Amino acid sequence: MIEAWLIPLLVLACLGFAFTCWLFWRRRRRYARQVAAMHRDVVESAEAAAFGKRISRRELPLELDDLGGTINKLFDALAAKDAQMRQREYLFQNLANTVPGIVLVHRERIIFSNDKGSEPMGLEPTLDLARLLRKTGDRRRAFAILESLRRRTPPSLRRRIRAGQLWIYPTPAALYRWLRGT
Repeated sequence: MIEAWLIPLLVLACLGFAFTCWLFWRRRRRYARQVAAMHRDVVESAEAAAFGKRISRRELPLELDDLGGTINKLFDALAAKDAQMRQREYLFQNLANTVPGIVLVHRERIIFSNDKGSEPMGLEPTLDLARLLRKTGDRRRAFAILESLRRRTPPSLRRRIRAGQLWIYPTPAALYRWLRGT
């Protein structure tokens, strides 16, 4: 037979166990909310590309606080690298614009060209440059170079330039202009 004092003791132990489980569940839920809030802060900062934005470290457990500090350091490093890259681009642009010839930087499309790329340099080199620009995917710049060349050339050479423009943008309007010869 079961002793009378054992049943209340088991009930009390079960209640204590249930209470402990409830406390752990609340703690886990609070921790999950804090992790989710930190995740939202990181995603917002990354999507906005706002490297100056900081991860707020409000009432976080020690390990999440350390993680937030590390993420903030990462954002600071990215901002410094971005500023350094922009400075290097600016210096390269200045250097390329001081070179007396044409500078083209491309990887399957034109990434950069200096100011000399659009200056007059003769019919054949300009047509070659326009072909290169079209092959690399910069049709708009190729068309603009040929259009500025067309305005400066005598009417006898304009048909070749219009043929180049037709090759760059094969449209009915370009075909009509080429057939007209203007």
